[in-house]
Amino acid sequence: MIDVWTVSALVLCYLLVLFALAFWADKRYKGQQQHPFIFNLALGVHCTSWAFFCTTTHATQYGWAFVPIYLGVILVFLFAHPVLQKISLLCHQYQLSSLADFISLRFEKSYLLAALVTLLCLVGVIPYIALQLDSVSQSVALLVGVSWSGNVGAYVAILMALFAILFGTQSLSASDKHPGIMLTIAFASLVKLVALIIVGVGVGVYVSYVMFDGCWIYLVKRNCILKANRSYILTRQCGYT
Repeated sequence: MIDVWTVSALVLCYLLVLFALAFWADKRYKGQQQHPFIFNLALGVHCTSWAFFCTTTHATQYGWAFVPIYLGVILVFLFAHPVLQKISLLCHQYQLSSLADFISLRFEKSYLLAALVTLLCLVGVIPYIALQLDSVSQSVALLVGVSWSGNVGAYVAILMALFAILFGTQSLSASDKHPGIMLTIAFASLVKLVALIIVGVGVGVYVSYVMFDGCWIYLVKRNCILKANRSYILTRQCGYT
């Protein structure tokens, strides 16, 4: 286990880097076009901490069944580019900054519909944010030990709110690029990508060639375990013990 103060110091340093990047980008690139590299990395915001827990859990329990979680997004960006371009043009033309604005525009700017969509989004996003904060708390608990308890989720929520106030709510115009937020998300995505590659390669080599005698033997044993787990679950569902 890692000492709680060590984890706190690392988290604080990482947050300071993010805030510094956001301040620098807001001053350096304000009003300028976003670089495609930064924009593409910023799409990594889709892969959150909870998405990591969910994806790995699905992969370990059901194998390739986790693919549809990301398949829809991948297919949209590969084959539905004209649709995305049309949505982007409409947002810039009518200065739309939310899903509620976009849907109300398609129905003669109905304020009642916009309010209903906003309420539905609020109801839907609160549990998801709670899962994000819970996953962060679980990650810290794994690092420092399950006996440690702290209001990690509350601290993260406060920092997220502060960051959004400083860099996201200065203007609600759809034409604003928010370079601070974009660069920060891109940097965080790069950190996650590098970390996942290092961990994935390291764990893959260890599991394949240290715990087992090669990749094929690991895959065979893994498939046998998955089939046994499915049979056990099916037996429990049918009422057998």
